[in-house]
Amino acid sequence: MKGILVFFIVTFFVSLSIAQSFKDQDIKLELSKDSPLKGKTVLVFPSPSEYKSMEKDEDLRFLVDTVNSYLADLGIEYVDFKKSLELSKKFRSVYEEKKGESMSLAQMLANEIKAPVYIEVDIDMKVEPYTKLKGWVLVEGISTMKAYDSATARGLGTSQSGNKLVNNASDESKARKVILTYIAKSTLKELLPKIEKYLMKGEKIEIKVIGLKDLKAVKEFSTFLNGLPGTQELKRKSVSDGLAVFELLYANGVDEFINDIADMSSAYPEYEKMKVDQAGNSVTITL
Repeated sequence: MKGILVFFIVTFFVSLSIAQSFKDQDIKLELSKDSPLKGKTVLVFPSPSEYKSMEKDEDLRFLVDTVNSYLADLGIEYVDFKKSLELSKKFRSVYEEKKGESMSLAQMLANEIKAPVYIEVDIDMKVEPYTKLKGWVLVEGISTMKAYDSATARGLGTSQSGNKLVNNASDESKARKVILTYIAKSTLKELLPKIEKYLMKGEKIEIKVIGLKDLKAVKEFSTFLNGLPGTQELKRKSVSDGLAVFELLYANGVDEFINDIADMSSAYPEYEKMKVDQAGNSVTITL
């Protein structure tokens, strides 16, 4: 009788494991019709608290790779974990020098690869013995993802998801992947609509203009920017020593802005020789 009872208990938990592993299949990831995310690049990168462990943390790597895979399925461009790790090593020293500024390492990398949006990821995995059944473990994970505009670092939304799974200890690695796959999909399902809603209005572009001699020149350039076909909203953030900084909300994004400014500047003799440098959604114009 005792052997039969043990058999049914084991069978129950194996069934539970299988049911949990297919749970993510009930989650449908879809973009809205004419989504502004299609064809865009999104950087998925560890949060500041995860920077130091990103090379050795296999759970973090698997989560980022899984999120990237889902983004690719939706027609969104991404940078794989290995490439983002290489970029982080390249820019880490620059980031350390700029720690007093508001720009994070993730924002720097997003600008470097021309991604209008970046997502910072936190992951916490815990494995402990399942006391009700010898040789089994309870695997539990929770992740928080936060999306940001790469030009302004403005938060676009936060999503959190977690799951747990009772599994045979010899199969712990597989259980971790089941949990992480579910987390990746469920978190994205909540986060993507928030990003879409923000981008529907256009993309925020930070524009630094060098060579404006006086306030009259600044006002004239503001008028020029307002005359571009995709301009939705323009704010002048600062003016000092020939440098003016603008924040521009532009329909169809930074690539469209670059094309439009090239076309429009030909009609303005004072601007037709301007030099334009782009890094993500940050643009520097030298007159």
